[in-house]
Amino acid sequence: MSTMSFSKAQIAATTLTSTSDASDLIALTAGMNKSILGIPTPPEEFEMAYEIGGPKLRITSCLINTIAALKELALGDWDRKIIDGTEYRLDSYPEVSIIITTPRRKRNIQARFVMWAICYGVINMISKKTFEFAQIEMSWGGQVLGWVQVINHPPGAVLTKEERQANGTLDLGNQSATLSSTNGTTGLESINITNVVTMNNANDPAEARLNVTFEPYGETLGVYDVFVPVMSGLIDMARFTSTHQPHGLIMGLEGWKGFMCFLPVMPLRTSPPFMEYAWVIRTITRVPMYMLETGRFGEVNITIGVDGVNVGFGRLSVRPDLCGLDASLSASLGVAES
Repeated sequence: MSTMSFSKAQIAATTLTSTSDASDLIALTAGMNKSILGIPTPPEEFEMAYEIGGPKLRITSCLINTIAALKELALGDWDRKIIDGTEYRLDSYPEVSIIITTPRRKRNIQARFVMWAICYGVINMISKKTFEFAQIEMSWGGQVLGWVQVINHPPGAVLTKEERQANGTLDLGNQSATLSSTNGTTGLESINITNVVTMNNANDPAEARLNVTFEPYGETLGVYDVFVPVMSGLIDMARFTSTHQPHGLIMGLEGWKGFMCFLPVMPLRTSPPFMEYAWVIRTITRVPMYMLETGRFGEVNITIGVDGVNVGFGRLSVRPDLCGLDASLSASLGVAES
C-alpha cells in the first residue's frame, strides 16, 4: 500500500486588524504557504482496522456522501457523541450510505473518531482506486469503540472471507496508525439504523444565508485532487468552534495536487456577518458539487457571501505557492461593509 504523509494543522499566525490593507493579505498568504491545514494526527492510542471487499460502490455517491457526512460532523462539536445506528446519506445520492455502529455496551462514539475513520477509509479507497463495501473498526488502547461502514444502500450485504483484501498501514507523518485488515474471520457488524441524517440543505436555514460564487481559471485538476483537500479541510476545521474567525488558512494534503486557501475581506468587518469556520465549511462542500454540475474540475476563485455581504474569498489552486491571493483579487471583491 502506498504511503501518505499527513501534515499537522496550523493556523497562520499573522494577525489582521480592521486597519490592515491588501499588502497585509499578501504577507499573510506568503506565511500561510508554510502552514498548510491537513488531517490532524490521531492520538497514539487510537487505531483503525480496515476491511474492504464485495459489491462495488458508485464512486460519485461515495465521494459526495463522504463530503456531506464530514460537513455535518464538522459543524458540531469535535467531542460530541454520535449514537449507534446513525446513517449519513444524501437523498440526491442515495446509492451509498455511511453508517456508524458501536458495541452494545457503549451506544455512542465521539465525532472525532468517526471523522478520522471516514476520512482515512475513503482516502484509502481513492489511493487504491478500489471503491467497495468497507468497514473501519475504531479502537482505543485495544478496546473497540465502534465501526464506520461505507456500503451500498439499502444495507444488508455481508463481506465473506474470500472477498476481503489486506491493506497495510498508513504513515501519518510522525507516527503510524493501524489501518489494516483483521484476520478475515468476521463479517460486517450487524446494522440497526436508528438515526438517519439525510443532510438536505433545504432544511438548513444557514445555507439560505450563504451565497458562494465561483470564477474558473487556469489549469484543470483530477477529481480526487478536489475531493481530498475538501476532506482534509473539513476534519481539520472540525477541531475549532464553528464561530471561530480565522485570519487565513490553506488546506490540502501532501501527495495531492489541489490546495484551497481563504482570507477575510479587507478591511476586516467590524460587525456581523464575519468569515467564520461554519461558513468556510459550508463553502468548501459546495466546490465539488459545482464542478460536477459544470463538468470541469480545475482551478477556481471563490467568493463567500453571507446575508448579501462578501465576508471572505478564496482559491482552489494546483500548488500552495500558487494559492496566494493577490491585491487584484482582493480589490475585485470590493471593500467590506460594516
